[in-house]
Amino acid sequence: MKIAFKTFGCRLNISETESIISQVQEKEDIITDLDEADLIVINTCTVTSEAEKKCIRLINQLLKNGKICISTGCFDPTKTIKNDKLIYIPLDYKGKVNEIIEKIEIFFYNNKNDLRDFSIDKLDKTNLFSNLDYNYSNRFLNPSLDKRFHSRAFLKIQDGCNNNCSYCKVHIVRGREISLEYEKIIDSLNKISDIGFKEVVLTGINIAKYNYNNINFSNLLYNLIKLFPNIIFQLSSIEINNLDEQFFDIIKDNSIKPYFHLPLQSGSNKILSLMNRQYKVQDYLKVISKIKGNRKDAFLSTDIIIGFPGEDKETISETLNIILEVNFHHLHLFPFSKREGTSAFTMQETMNSSEKSYYMERLNHIIKSNKKRYLNSFIGKTDYFIAEKIQKSSIKGINIISGRSYHNLIINAFISSRFQINKGDYLPIFIFGKEKNKLMASII
Repeated sequence: MKIAFKTFGCRLNISETESIISQVQEKEDIITDLDEADLIVINTCTVTSEAEKKCIRLINQLLKNGKICISTGCFDPTKTIKNDKLIYIPLDYKGKVNEIIEKIEIFFYNNKNDLRDFSIDKLDKTNLFSNLDYNYSNRFLNPSLDKRFHSRAFLKIQDGCNNNCSYCKVHIVRGREISLEYEKIIDSLNKISDIGFKEVVLTGINIAKYNYNNINFSNLLYNLIKLFPNIIFQLSSIEINNLDEQFFDIIKDNSIKPYFHLPLQSGSNKILSLMNRQYKVQDYLKVISKIKGNRKDAFLSTDIIIGFPGEDKETISETLNIILEVNFHHLHLFPFSKREGTSAFTMQETMNSSEKSYYMERLNHIIKSNKKRYLNSFIGKTDYFIAEKIQKSSIKGINIISGRSYHNLIINAFISSRFQINKGDYLPIFIFGKEKNKLMASII
């Protein structure tokens, strides 16, 4: 039986999908072509209404083509799609996906490799959904140690959200905050280090809220850079109101990758209040100032929602000014979309879709200019990057090694094909030019 996986959404979802794949017994049955697969596992996303629609469209198409679909992740498509070949696995049972695949495989082989007659009712569900762990501990799957997926490892250290942002469903679908046991983090990193990964991405819904047995996020980072000096740690999204003074001191260490994604959402205090965000613009700017003061080479990224109810030219202007002041290098832009179950669902929108598109285009123009300046600042300098893809160039005897640098920039590096380079190698480079959003380099 051929199995494929499709992931929507954030790095957390990516890491969870890879953990599920690593548990599947027959690795040779895993393929990437959805059309050729008998069974597809879809990890869903509900961060925006458009994300949900994309998931629904794909699942409908796969079911129409006779595929069996296992859905897990942040929303339940069976509330919209009624089909006896669609199975939904709640987040609290995500660790059971492998068992369900095994049961479907038994049906597959018992029916002479034919799944056309399959339905949920024919699946042996014995003990499949028993012993629900109300502490959500089974959400922390073992990290994938397979370099086929990524050149860097992903380690989920936190899940859930205690915030109640008025536009967001994450706190509804992910539940209350929980942190992975400190001892399990250390055990996982020992295994990751033994495999030879040079970079680890720490993921979660809000990793800065990590807290286990009085070990908070800053304590955790301090311990990790001391215990694993040969690993570079990249931080996923961080909420600014959870950072203490120790954090700003720790990020001076080169073991922390200078990539910081700090969601802003709006540059207007009025809109932040309506969003029920737990900070003001002034608080955000203080955090940015401290990060810049301790990491001169910081790559700064953020999220912005355009057209939240109450948005007008004045609030948009405030957001534009903050983006210019901070000098972000990357933006994740989202037009506001109503999410059922949130308090913003009943709020009256004050900006139409064409206005949202206009301001998103303006913001994109600003960020392209910022990114260009940031990229140009590396030309003529040395850096490091992780090899992710190796291919032949149009020049005989020269290979192109693609990957991301220590500063999280896309690199195309050139080297003679006589040299053996492997995926995951951490390599020194000299950056000599730029092509669109990629830096061109030679391996030194």
